[in-house]
Formats: sequence, C-alpha cells, structure tokens
Amino acid sequence: MAKTMGYTGKAVLAHFGAYRPDQITADLCRAYAANRTAAGISQGSIHTELGHLRSAMPHGVKFRMIDRAPHIERPAKPTPKERFIGHAEVEALIDAAHALHIALAIHLLFASAGRIGAVLDLTWDRVEFDRA
Repeated sequence: MAKTMGYTGKAVLAHFGAYRPDQITADLCRAYAANRTAAGISQGSIHTELGHLRSAMPHGVKFRMIDRAPHIERPAKPTPKERFIGHAEVEALIDAAHALHIALAIHLLFASAGRIGAVLDLTWDRVEFDRA
C-alpha cells in the first residue's frame, strides 16, 4: 500500500500541496476530481487517490502535525466491471494448473458457481458417488 500511496501522492500533492488542511474544501476536492477526469484518469483511480489523502489525515492528527482532519470528498466508487468467462478459458485455467488439487478446485468452482470458502469446506461424506 505504501508504494501505491507514493504514486498517488504525486498527483494529490500537485493539487493539494499548497493548501493547509483547514483550507481543503469539498469544492477543492471536486476540482481535483474534475482535473483528473479531464486528464483521462478513471473514476476508480480518482476515488483511490482521494481515499489515500483521506486516510493520511487522521495520521496527521494522531501525531499532532495538524489540529483536525478535513473532510475529503471523493467521487462514488465505480461499479465493478462484469466479465463472463467462456468454456475455453475455463479449460485453459484447468490445463494450466500445476497441481491436480488446483485443477479440481478450479473445476468445482466453475461447475458449481460456489464460493471458494464453500468449496474448500467440502468433505468426502458429502459426495454422492452413486449419483456421479
């Protein structure tokens, strides 16, 4: 996370660096988001960048570098991208598995649409061999 914050810090500091924490407003946060959007940066990245700024503020309060943490407004988190995987891709994943138990887990996950925890909790007594 520290490495990622180093990257996002450059963009955040370029915009907010000249301001004291008590000067950071919702309008300033919105201007940051607008500038980053105009530069072709995704809404998810802007959300993350402002989130890093938001998470740094309580640290500043805790170590008495600032008196209080300002509210950092950020755009809504974008909805996750849905992608459906095809049969050929599932077969490629199974074929690429380096161990039999990994191939079996991949097969079970896709065949059952089960959560990984549920698949890992399966026991042999729950397998109905007579029904294949």
